[in-house]
Amino acid sequence: MDDIIILGLDDSKREITAEQNEIIEKTLKIGKPIIILMHVPIMTSGNEEQLRECGEYFYINYEGAP
Repeated sequence: MDDIIILGLDDSKREITAEQNEIIEKTLKIGKPIIILMHVPIMTSGNEEQLRECGEYFYINYEGAP
């Protein structure tokens, strides 16, 4: 799989650590498409309506977000 990166993150405690964030940043710099697998999805403007119905999600664009 030379043309894609699969990255698994353990966010089961609803937190992404500083170390995990550094790994994400380094991986992004490689410049290949990335599939990120995680327990709790991240809310975006494209999936907000669906995730609010489910009740389990990360919302990372708020004041004081880690």
